[in-house]
Amino acid sequence: MKTGTKIEWFLAVLLVATTLVPALALADGDDDETAPKELEEVTVALADLPEAVQATVLKESAGFELTELQEITTAEGVFYEAEWIDGDYEVEVKVAPDGQVLEREREKADEQEDDDVEGEVDG
Repeated sequence: MKTGTKIEWFLAVLLVATTLVPALALADGDDDETAPKELEEVTVALADLPEAVQATVLKESAGFELTELQEITTAEGVFYEAEWIDGDYEVEVKVAPDGQVLEREREKADEQEDDDVEGEVDG
């Protein structure tokens, strides 16, 4: 192989590598690119929540004992997350500071990973 051919081959490989590697790294990211990235999660007591959030959490949980209550800060702002067990289901609700429900999730409690289990929240 001529020296000029080796250099051309090397440059072609280098060009492909510098194009594909960053593209592959981006493709390996989170599946949900639209989800806000959490910057901070702080466990809070029910009494420490804004009144509108307290009212929504109490209404949504309908008397069930809260198992987790957090204030979550993202680049977009703050929201609150409450969780409780309803029979065989774990229920999670995300609430805006004005008390508006942003999201509700309900899934079988046995489908949760072991590291998702948190202690009870005093309220």
